[in-house]
Amino acid sequence: MDFEHLSNSVKDIKMPNDMKKRIIDNTLQQTEETIFESTSESRYGVVPRKSAAVLLIATLVLSMSAVAFAVSTSDWFAAFFIQRSGSTLTPDQYQFIAEKSVGIGQSITSDGYTVTVDSAICDAHNLYLVIQIEGPVGCKLDLGNEGNLYFARTKFESTGRYESTGDIISSGMRYVDIDDGDKKENTAVLLIHCHRVLTVGSNQVYTDGEIWRFHFADLCTQTGELYDVQTLLAEGGWSFEFRLSEMSEEVELIDTPVVCVAQSGGEGMSRENVEIMVTSLVLSPFGATCNYSFLPGSKPKFVDILDIYLVTKDGCIVTLSPGSGGGAGAYDSESGTMSYVFSVPIILDNAAYLVLPDNVQVPFPER
Repeated sequence: MDFEHLSNSVKDIKMPNDMKKRIIDNTLQQTEETIFESTSESRYGVVPRKSAAVLLIATLVLSMSAVAFAVSTSDWFAAFFIQRSGSTLTPDQYQFIAEKSVGIGQSITSDGYTVTVDSAICDAHNLYLVIQIEGPVGCKLDLGNEGNLYFARTKFESTGRYESTGDIISSGMRYVDIDDGDKKENTAVLLIHCHRVLTVGSNQVYTDGEIWRFHFADLCTQTGELYDVQTLLAEGGWSFEFRLSEMSEEVELIDTPVVCVAQSGGEGMSRENVEIMVTSLVLSPFGATCNYSFLPGSKPKFVDILDIYLVTKDGCIVTLSPGSGGGAGAYDSESGTMSYVFSVPIILDNAAYLVLPDNVQVPFPER
């Protein structure tokens, strides 16, 4: 009885492959003694090894079925962050995701395609949604490396008390395929990352307890050698309403402005180092927002603050990638805002300091 045989026995159970492996390994270890006893003589005689194998498979299926709900509310997010960062998560990060993610479980079928909003996790400016999609038998949604699956039309709106007090500088939406492990071509799991940045002094986008309406339409695939072949699978649409519960954790790192080095010039233009003044640097579990102004006599049309990273108390380095809009500042203005996204969730209590170029350390305040 090997890992591949057990994997085939539970291939229809939908969960990340890495989690299936963990459960199979644990089940093998936990049932080894039971199988040995079952295949030895007892007061009922000798139990065939085939019966022992059936016992193991039954135990495995029950174990996976028992954690199906837990998968829907946390492990899809863990699988995504592992995939994005290329490294394993810490026990604290697993616990953080399990505690902060919210199970939703709303399903709608339209044009033969069932879309399920499985779960959500967010901070004030970053929202992650797990979407499960099941199409008619014979359609191919699980594209692997052959292409992308996405909704060409989306709309998010508040249903109640949320009112923005500022303007959205930039917003972006990214679709990431997650291997659901069920080996079915007509099913897929998408993680959608919605990232929004507002002007200085604006309120939060995803407010704790707010009910939001999400509308998806025009389910499409993007294939071809250059991913330039777009195919409409179903018009839909699929509309959902659910309450978001963001973690309400934001930390301002700067009490007095600091000077760091940025790069002036936009894409296709010459790059030069220029000093700018950072007036605000706010960290949340999924990202950071930086407000800046130019020093007297220095006013480039474009600037980028690149190569910033976070150092934790145990010495680990967590990179930040430019968020929507590429992290670029406002065009020909006196100041601007840049946004960044962490490769993995940050436990704020474990943060030590943030490093801006050129080696400007901004310590994390005592909490």
